[in-house]
Amino acid sequence: MPMRGYPALLITMLLFLTIPPSSAQFDVSVAWVKVGKNPVGEGELVRVEAKIVNQNTEVSRAFAVSFYYDETDDSHLIGRVFYDSIYRYRIPSLIWDTKGKEGEHTIIVHVRDEHGSNYGYASITVTPTKRKNADVLITEVYYHARPHRNNEYLCIANTGKEEVPLHGWYMTTEPWKRADAQNRIVFPNVTIRPDETIYITQNATSFSFESGLDADYEYYNCSPAPDIERNGKFIMANDGGVVCLKDPYNHTVDVVVYGDAAFHEGWAGKAID
Repeated sequence: MPMRGYPALLITMLLFLTIPPSSAQFDVSVAWVKVGKNPVGEGELVRVEAKIVNQNTEVSRAFAVSFYYDETDDSHLIGRVFYDSIYRYRIPSLIWDTKGKEGEHTIIVHVRDEHGSNYGYASITVTPTKRKNADVLITEVYYHARPHRNNEYLCIANTGKEEVPLHGWYMTTEPWKRADAQNRIVFPNVTIRPDETIYITQNATSFSFESGLDADYEYYNCSPAPDIERNGKFIMANDGGVVCLKDPYNHTVDVVVYGDAAFHEGWAGKAID
């Protein structure tokens, strides 16, 4: 008996099997949204993450996950995570900088599929961390060392009447960056007394040779002087730059702008020569 229907059936099956997954219906949703810490101190960095679930396990399609706080507009965008495909689920995450965002907030995560928009939410409280103005100032900046001396140095002084704990405080030449991207030299768990000065230099031996003073710390291991923690490359530019004294929450305590640089957080007027 002739089997004339089989070729047509076989062709239909082959066509079905060769349909790319991307032509299937795209269906994703936000299963949950979490914050790494709650409450969080203003100025801290906190990780926010979400679980994106694929309702159709055969789908493979590029998509983006958008993270916002409070409102879904560009001014409240934390960032986006892009994926080329999704099988069962993805767990995207981003770091949110809470500097200047004291108060109650809602983290909003958004994805869009063929059915429309899908959202997930999480609450977070950003607590105050700003202390009263500390009378600790940057009093000396020696940024243009003579060739091969490597003795750039900074000096801070307590001009007030109270001791100030410096644990977690740091100095950076990149204050415009997010806190975890800034270069920095980090003060140990010490207290600066009224009228006390602290000298920090590249090379304590060279610093002492030229100044006749003993440095309190050095940020490159060049001599027996106590080392201070350094993150990243810390060298002050000769043609101009910014030096900031920061508290543990990335608040600017004092700043010096020199040469051809410009920076306006905590500094008014022209840069010093």
